[in-house]
Amino acid sequence: MTGGFLANKLGGKRVIMFVLSSASLINALVPWVAQVHVYFLVALRIIDGMGQGSSNPSVYVLIGKWTSPDERSTMLSIVYTGSSVGFILSSFLSSWICSTDTVGGWPTLFYLYSILGAILTIAWGTNIHENPHQSDGVSDEEIEHFESPASHKENISSIPWFDIITSWAVWANVIAYFTYVFGYLVIIIETPTYLSTVLQVSVKHVGIFMSIICFVQIIIGLLAGVSADYIIQSKYLSVQNTRKLFMFLSLGITSGCFVGQYYVGHNVFAVEVLFAVGFGACGFQFGGTLVNVMDIAERYSGIIIGFMYTISSIGGFFSTIIVGRLTNNQNTHKQWSVVFLICTGIQLFGMVIFLVFAKGEQQEWSIRSTNKTSKKNGEKTKLLE
Repeated sequence: MTGGFLANKLGGKRVIMFVLSSASLINALVPWVAQVHVYFLVALRIIDGMGQGSSNPSVYVLIGKWTSPDERSTMLSIVYTGSSVGFILSSFLSSWICSTDTVGGWPTLFYLYSILGAILTIAWGTNIHENPHQSDGVSDEEIEHFESPASHKENISSIPWFDIITSWAVWANVIAYFTYVFGYLVIIIETPTYLSTVLQVSVKHVGIFMSIICFVQIIIGLLAGVSADYIIQSKYLSVQNTRKLFMFLSLGITSGCFVGQYYVGHNVFAVEVLFAVGFGACGFQFGGTLVNVMDIAERYSGIIIGFMYTISSIGGFFSTIIVGRLTNNQNTHKQWSVVFLICTGIQLFGMVIFLVFAKGEQQEWSIRSTNKTSKKNGEKTKLLE
């Protein structure tokens, strides 16, 4: 939430530039701090995580300023696809560097990421602009295309906290995203354990399988973003119904795959197909709740997405605890079936809440607050003149 607040106050470009530069510095310090004391290393990583938590809300602030409402699903899917591809490539690179001493072992990994971070920080600072108005390469026609409440030059002076916290449109996204993250983390974190211990699948096979399902989700995520914008642009469905359709596909298909795990037993092929389909369906989020926060409150999307991420992190915490409690002493298909059924119930709950309470238009409190901010800034400009 702090990241969203700072991005709205200071601008997304500044916050992300700070995150990139601080992460680069921290990576450079890790090899030295690791030799001093493990507690210092843990503290350093906590600081790094707190900083990087500000990046996603800042991305929303920038996308709100640089895209028109009917292009945002596509833009978000592209941005987060880049993040997923980076995760996959860095995993392969990290594994190779850490497994060999020819290039210096694991410390080289952190030095490499530090250098790459520094290069990216410079590139970001010199090439990225906070909004279209600040870029010389954007024409007046393009600025008019981007024009929306979020694209205004000024940063936000006041935030309608009470309206945000009491809005059912906001809570529909928060709850749906919480349930999505719960199921997502069970698949991405706990699936390797289930495959290797209960189904006796080799570690190498598990690694290849997890890479494949990540690519499946990337492809579906891209297609979902483009498809959602196409549906809205072609007026086949309203914005609200489009978001609900994609959340139905995301949470509905994933919950169905969790139920399927209960019935397929030890059939490895069927288990992997269900996990692949379920994890791939997570990509439909890019046409649903991940962009709906901008539909309902463009200027405060950074704040809302920060709130969503904060609450959803609790889901990640509890998903790990629940799996551990149910399977530590009885690591059997029967116990894992209980985990899968719990995931099904949670996913269906989030889907129903979103289908009932989600909205597709700017909320009245968001428009009212935007007009107040614009009026105040206009009065300040007149005084300066």
